[in-house]
Amino acid sequence: LAGNYTIDPNGAGARNFTTFNNAVNAMLSCGIAKSVVFTVAPGTYSEQVSIPAINGTSPTVTVTFDGVNAANRIL
Repeated sequence: LAGNYTIDPNGAGARNFTTFNNAVNAMLSCGIAKSVVFTVAPGTYSEQVSIPAINGTSPTVTVTFDGVNAANRIL
């Protein structure tokens, strides 16, 4: 993976994942070639997520989960 993606349960398309776990599983399957940013759609996500080491990451090749609106973000 490389570039920008979304996590949106109501989204569609090759660059959208409907759950955090689907996004993590894709990274585990493919690794990452360049930095990855997941823009997370507003909503409630009821899942447990464990993110192990991802092949291809480094101090300069990163994975970011962006909740967009910091004022309303709850983790």
